[in-house]
Amino acid sequence: MNGLKAFERALESEDGMSLETRRELCYCAMCCSAAFGDVESAKMYLREMQACGLDFETAIADPTMMRMESSALMKNQLKKFAAGEGKSFGTVQREQYERDKANAAPTPATSVSGLRDLEISSDTDESVEAIVKRVGILIVLSAVGFVALFKGGMGIMEPGSLPFEEIY
Repeated sequence: MNGLKAFERALESEDGMSLETRRELCYCAMCCSAAFGDVESAKMYLREMQACGLDFETAIADPTMMRMESSALMKNQLKKFAAGEGKSFGTVQREQYERDKANAAPTPATSVSGLRDLEISSDTDESVEAIVKRVGILIVLSAVGFVALFKGGMGIMEPGSLPFEEIY
């Protein structure tokens, strides 16, 4: 862990560091992160290492550089990421969403923007006035239903109407 911290401190200092030194520091920090099993941190250093011009395969094969001691799974993940194959879960989801959106049939224009995603049968009026009318009818029916149920419940609950009720 101290080695990784030392590499990170060296990477943070910008005083006259050559590009070659920065590449090797990024590679060493990537190797340390991979050894600890921190794939995200290792990918971050790999990305920076590649931006500095050091290829992953070249760095792994170079005997003068630090050996990468990590699991085969970690090495394969980094190799795929370096080749551009490894994608994060969020990237995969975004690409799937964009593909689905592009393949979807265009929806007919509606007068209310919130209804674009709803499937409405062809005989249903989509105008604002028709929607307001339907909502108004629903509110009136709900109020009438509430009053009827309330009065019915109060009629059942009158004193002495239940057989198990005792009068004190």
